[in-house]
Amino acid sequence: MHGLLKMGLYELYKVIGYVPKFEQFKDGNANTAFVNHANKTYALNEQNFPFEIEIPKSDQEFDIKSKGFKSFGEQLNHNVSAHPKVDRKKKELITYGYDIFGKDGTNLKYTLFDKDNNKINELGIPLRGPVMIHDIAITETNVVFNDLPMQFKPEQIAIGSPAFEFNKNMTAKYGIMNRRCTDVNEIKWFELPNHFVFHFINAWDSVNERGEDIVTMFGCSLNDISLEHKHKENYDDPSEQEHPFLWEAQDSECRQKLTKYTFNLTTGECEMKYLLENLSSDFPIIDQDEMGYKNRYAYLTYF
Repeated sequence: MHGLLKMGLYELYKVIGYVPKFEQFKDGNANTAFVNHANKTYALNEQNFPFEIEIPKSDQEFDIKSKGFKSFGEQLNHNVSAHPKVDRKKKELITYGYDIFGKDGTNLKYTLFDKDNNKINELGIPLRGPVMIHDIAITETNVVFNDLPMQFKPEQIAIGSPAFEFNKNMTAKYGIMNRRCTDVNEIKWFELPNHFVFHFINAWDSVNERGEDIVTMFGCSLNDISLEHKHKENYDDPSEQEHPFLWEAQDSECRQKLTKYTFNLTTGECEMKYLLENLSSDFPIIDQDEMGYKNRYAYLTYF
């Protein structure tokens, strides 16, 4: 959770002009996730450009070489969060980044790239305010963004608390738009009961028996969460964990539940349904060739 504190401080530095524009999004440890696109591999975190790495293929040597932060020829004008998506069938890279200050009136930035990392589309999207968007989902044609109640609270940084706080009184919203959407008024918004999701599994398009357009999505949702560490006094304790919710009791609202979401793009109706409620699960992975398309298997960590 120290990364969240650092991110908040970094954003404050940018606002007051402490970080020169040409150095923005080039400071931090890209240690959260990886993505491969256009025959290149990138390491990612929340607040920077993708960081390209190279892994030489040799029987005599194994090494990981740093190539540096990449803005794809200055086409990328925003940070990229931890989990951009790659559609391997269409060979497209879907990137996004949440802007906690949103000086232009938008708190979410979206950019779409083709197979050669040429920019196809970009859009700034207004939300209800500054929130954490750690992950998104895609379908063959759409992007599923989220406006969930993990709110940015800069005043907490001064007292050493996490920069984000879960608001239990705020609904959860999802916005679905075509990848090539250029008008925020075309985004279809859906509202669901209060919850948060760190990681989504997959989503896909379909048409039901009434001819209505449906998006089906799976994720790991929580009904409550605290980003505070449980063992603040001793960080050398071997039981210290990166993710605080790993300590929660099985019946706690802070445990992730495998969840199915259904969005009816024709009628505007939506619903969420918990699956495997007695098992806490997160950190999902699927066959990356199936990202955005209907798949059968997903692999999750249960704890």
